Amino acid sequence: MIQIHDSGQNSFAIFDLQRSHSDKDIRRIQDFIEQHYCDELYVNRLAEKFNISNRTLIRRFSEATGNTPLEYIQRVRVEAAKRLLEKGKERIEQVCIKTGYEDFNFFRKIFRRHTGLSPQEYRRRYAYMFNESVLS
Repeated sequence: MIQIHDSGQNSFAIFDLQRSHSDKDIRRIQDFIEQHYCDELYVNRLAEKFNISNRTLIRRFSEATGNTPLEYIQRVRVEAAKRLLEKGKERIEQVCIKTGYEDFNFFRKIFRRHTGLSPQEYRRRYAYMFNESVLS
């Protein structure tokens, strides 16, 4: 199966199943994460911003989505990185920074954990779908 991402209205439609819950507060936090994934996001700051304790945020977020807030942030960032890599226009280091990571080695580790591929391998495999000149 090939994963192709378009730039539709909901750029993180892959998370639709994780959004099919009734916790409106958690949905608002998910929206915030998806809109600000490139910023420094910390669970304690999210809890503060949305007026909820850290423990309650983690518990409710996990119950609603199946992921902790940190796992969700990482998944959103990896999806954003995949899209940038598929377009093939940015250097991998730039993709790292644009998706909220400062440490390139950590970015590679997280990316591989979620995709099974390094960022470079992912680009080689999927970028041709969007820009054949990337492979030359």
